[in-house]
Amino acid sequence: MSSACKVKKYNYLITPEEIKELQNWIPLDFKFGNWANCFYCGDVPNSQDHIIPWSMMCSIDNHSGSSKGPKTPSCMICNNILNSFFFDSLHERCEYVKQSLLKKCAKLLKVKDWSEKDLEEIDGKLKNHVIGQLNLKKEMMPRIFWQNSKEFISEFDKAYRKVKNEYPFNKNLHKFMTPAWALEDREAETFD
Repeated sequence: MSSACKVKKYNYLITPEEIKELQNWIPLDFKFGNWANCFYCGDVPNSQDHIIPWSMMCSIDNHSGSSKGPKTPSCMICNNILNSFFFDSLHERCEYVKQSLLKKCAKLLKVKDWSEKDLEEIDGKLKNHVIGQLNLKKEMMPRIFWQNSKEFISEFDKAYRKVKNEYPFNKNLHKFMTPAWALEDREAETFD
């Protein structure tokens, strides 16, 4: 296997043996989510994210580029954040995007909200800068907190149900697609 097939898993490389193990349970044509929202941030999707990076599947027989593997609608920002990183679960992929957006927008989140009256008291480049920052904050806030929304939870639950229906015996895929709240519910049931 060529070294071009190795991709990062957090901060270490996946071995050829791990890739072969993944190939035993990765469906080559599974899609979830909807084209109304990026799965990760809720923005308008303009690309598809391979939840198992397609670069990992380069040794699969008859694999031709990015047409194979499990995919979900994504915006370019989230797709670029995820790059070709592999995660042990879809929840970890989502969390990585959320933390990356929070980090990227940390300063923006600290921008105070200005009233119309406050804005009238400044002018020129400062006013344009403040308005630009406020508009960017207004645009980014829903994306940063999308994963806290009922809509995101519903989409994630639908994806999980879909994988259980379409691949009822693929326990590895079920584990990969399990939402964190479903794991928490199972743990709570164990202690009851």
